[in-house]
Amino acid sequence: MSLLLRVFRLTLLMCLLLIGAMSVLLLKIFERRPSHQSRVLKLARFWYQTMLVIMNVRVIQHGEYAHQAAMICANHISWLDIPVIGSQIPTYFLSKAELRQIPIVGWMAHQAGTLFIKRGAGEIGEVRSLIEDYLSRDHCLTFFPEATTGNGYGLRQFHPRLFAAAIDSQTPVLPVALSYHCASQPELTIAFGDESLGANLWRVLGRWRTDVHLTLLPLQSEPQQTRRQLADKSMHLIADALNLPAQRRGLDLRAPMPEGPAAAPPPENP
Repeated sequence: MSLLLRVFRLTLLMCLLLIGAMSVLLLKIFERRPSHQSRVLKLARFWYQTMLVIMNVRVIQHGEYAHQAAMICANHISWLDIPVIGSQIPTYFLSKAELRQIPIVGWMAHQAGTLFIKRGAGEIGEVRSLIEDYLSRDHCLTFFPEATTGNGYGLRQFHPRLFAAAIDSQTPVLPVALSYHCASQPELTIAFGDESLGANLWRVLGRWRTDVHLTLLPLQSEPQQTRRQLADKSMHLIADALNLPAQRRGLDLRAPMPEGPAAAPPPENP
């Protein structure tokens, strides 16, 4: 049964990917029209929502989006983080440059306005200029300041570099907390761990249903903060929402993530 479920879902995802690629090609005809970017965001949001339906992922949102330009920072657990956030908020994403090399997926992400970041600080000035250009057009831009995926039991130290673009452009930061749960599998089985993307995708495809709590926290817009202060405050707000104890916050990038039970989910909306 699990194998049939995986094959069925994978087939539907491949069809969705091809349909998405064809839709993006058609949208390029309208590239010079003012409405082009809004069309792309609407298409991307619909694509993400359809993908989650195929995967039987239910998003439970806590808090409201204020429908304004913002830099969205979130904890990073899985490749599912992107469709989960994108299904609820019209946003572009910042991603590692390696994603651009994945056939079809990288091309679609590029066409949808994803900004790709190379490792190292050599091009951070150019990246910040691009970020500020996006924000000046009242767009939302989502990034993962841990710079890598974790296992959901703790938070790595948030890198402060990209928070500087929010300060320079006077754009508020919207911290977002993600946590995954499955009633039939209470142990956390979404995070990558030491798996490859393909192995993780195959495993997650076998889950009958996944619930993900998406908690939108208060906007941070104090202009007097340094980028380090803004990064640290955002990290602690997310950690508070996930009920993480102090010893599981701000872990060094090279430190092993702690073992232990997943944090309890936020309460259901009434």
